[in-house]
Order: sequence, then structure tokens, then C-alpha cells
Amino acid sequence: RCASCPLKTHLAGCPSVCRDEMMVLGLISALQIDDSAAAELCLDALSCPAQRQRTEIAALNFAVTLRALGHP
Repeated sequence: RCASCPLKTHLAGCPSVCRDEMMVLGLISALQIDDSAAAELCLDALSCPAQRQRTEIAALNFAVTLRALGHP
């Protein structure tokens, strides 16, 4: 399982989130608050070693953008 594989998501309007959605949310949140242990856990769940750095960079860019916009 890796980031180049299609991630699973629920349909728009679904009242719940699936595992992959939760891991993405957890990764962004962990990066925003510099929680490396939580970020590692989420990265392990989302990406294979070959895609790990690419996934982390993309998530970190998004987390920094959110923080800059006042969404800690």
C-alpha cells in the first residue's frame, strides 16, 4: 500500500471519514504541531518507502500553508 495507490475516500456528503482520510488528516495535523511520532505513524500507514518523502513533502507544504492562513 502506498501513496501512488489510489487512496480510499467516502462519497461527498458522507457523515464519516474512512481510514485513509483519517490518516491524511492526522498527518497534516501532526505536521502542523511538530508531532513527529504521529506524523511517522500516519506516513507509515499512507505510503511505501519509495513514495514516503514525496508524500511527506506534499503534506508538509499543505500543513505550512494552513498554518500561514491561521489554521493551526
